[in-house]
Amino acid sequence: MVVSKTKNLLFISFTCLIAICIAVFTWITITMAKRSEASISDIGMIYMSEMSKQMQQKFSAIIDLRLSQVRGIV
Repeated sequence: MVVSKTKNLLFISFTCLIAICIAVFTWITITMAKRSEASISDIGMIYMSEMSKQMQQKFSAIIDLRLSQVRGIV
């Protein structure tokens, strides 16, 4: 009788432990997915803004070069 109660207690404890582990890992997975999505979005925004700056600089350099060539011709 005591052995049966002990087995039941251990089974219930083990079941609760597994349920808690599943809940914790699910919460961690959801949290990490949200943070990963936010990080990827931030990195994308930074990348696109830097690419925009570089394109503006290249365009300005080409325009300045062409203007100086036209001045040289004139």
